[in-house]
Amino acid sequence: MKNIIQSLRQKFSLQMKNRFQESRTELPFFWFLTAVLVCFLVGTLIYIPFSSWPIKVLFTLLMSLHILLYWVVLLIDTQSVRHFLIYVGIQTLFVIILLWMVQNVFIAPAIIMTLIGQISGFTIQGKLKYSLITVLGVLLFLYILWLEPSFFANPLLTFLTFGLVLVFQFIFTGVYNRTSTAKHEAEEALEKLEIANIKIEQMTRTEERQRIARELHDTLAQGLTGIILQLDAVDHYLDIGDTTKAQTVVQRSMQAARATLADSRQVIDDLRQSRQPITLREKLEEMVVHTNLKVLLRLDLPADLSNSESNLIEKLTGEAMTNIQKHANAEVVQIEIQHTPSELQLKIEDDGIGFDPKNLNHQDGHYGLLGMQERIKSVHGTFELQSQPKAGCRLMIQFPRIKE
Repeated sequence: MKNIIQSLRQKFSLQMKNRFQESRTELPFFWFLTAVLVCFLVGTLIYIPFSSWPIKVLFTLLMSLHILLYWVVLLIDTQSVRHFLIYVGIQTLFVIILLWMVQNVFIAPAIIMTLIGQISGFTIQGKLKYSLITVLGVLLFLYILWLEPSFFANPLLTFLTFGLVLVFQFIFTGVYNRTSTAKHEAEEALEKLEIANIKIEQMTRTEERQRIARELHDTLAQGLTGIILQLDAVDHYLDIGDTTKAQTVVQRSMQAARATLADSRQVIDDLRQSRQPITLREKLEEMVVHTNLKVLLRLDLPADLSNSESNLIEKLTGEAMTNIQKHANAEVVQIEIQHTPSELQLKIEDDGIGFDPKNLNHQDGHYGLLGMQERIKSVHGTFELQSQPKAGCRLMIQFPRIKE
């Protein structure tokens, strides 16, 4: 049990580290956002009276959780509509509770407009995003109208309040959108670069095969053709009884055979010297090239990866990709490999039609998954499958390092 907890802790730590490394361009913005909201929290605690200390403590706790949730955006998929709706729903609930507790007309714009600014940075369809922004804007207006109906009777006060909020909102949204856009552009550029590298490697291998074919043609094919022609001449001279010429041609044929053999050995020696062992990364990249799927590879391979580990990962990945192509009807597949000093972790996720794991033993075409489970069990690893109809499938595999 202790080893399982330690393994999960290491896995979570690696995932969080990778997430924050991918989002490092957005970190200054989130620190700025945190500082602003903390200032609002401190100002509220100092200048706004609460009915009792428990209410004040509860408000501080809820506001702290509200601020902490802003950082959760770094750990979720900002392109997922489901993640977006869950996140905005929770944050909006926090905002409503906080505004009900504090009931102050000057705090509402700060809290609501800050949330609107972050929502604008999500890369989802525009209609849904702007609809929710509109709802929050209406909520702000109704809250102020309910709490202080005379607020809008003073044009100067209204102009100054909303003017400052809009200026802050403009800066806030602009900075966040720029950092968010830069992040997604960098991710897209990295994906395109990975695809280009795979294609370049594939072209390089094709050119190498063509070079080998030319070398073999120039040595074996041409040499053997010449020897065959000379042997035909020997056969002709023997038929007519001219053994002297036949012997002369045989000697030339022997010299040609020795020369062809020497050239062939030279070609083989050159190929052996130039040949490099095919790594697991190259095998997986070549596997990806031969699919009609968009495959995202995130490979953190140890430097001391053994042949047994490499072969196991290759077989597991190959079986998973075969199942996905045959049954999943997927468009995008993510393959991620991570490692710790004591274990290797393989995660394969697709956006296909999914299935009910409870019926795994009764469904045709899923014997490959059962075979993968047996293979993992043989090396004392763990196999976890998450799937449901119309929601894709995720395989998470862990197994201890295999030393040779």
